[in-house]
Amino acid sequence: MRDKYRHIGEEKSEKRSKFWTVEELTKLVKTIAKATDVKLLKNRKEMRKEIEARGEELNESSIRLGSSQQRVRNTANIDANMRFLISYLNYDGLNKLSSLSIPWTNIAEKMSTKSKDDCKNKWTQ
Repeated sequence: MRDKYRHIGEEKSEKRSKFWTVEELTKLVKTIAKATDVKLLKNRKEMRKEIEARGEELNESSIRLGSSQQRVRNTANIDANMRFLISYLNYDGLNKLSSLSIPWTNIAEKMSTKSKDDCKNKWTQ
């Protein structure tokens, strides 16, 4: 029998985590921005300071929400990490990115605990 999660997670299946920390989300956005040459984040210094000050609190809040709800996509139930990151997104950059192809394999190589499918699914979420 094939191990579905090992197959999905490729070689990163041992370290693979379903939960995305605010640091991992930020790294995903920065990696996509670098790979596509599109500026996706605004006020990066302010964002970095906010992560240092509130990162653990955001992660704990997201874990609580994720463990308490069913898997239903509802924009009212966005976790704290995503809500935080959305507030720093550059929407002009997102519009430019919509016409570009994102190299998910290259993105996943930079992410130590996520597969290309994990990255793509989180981005399209």
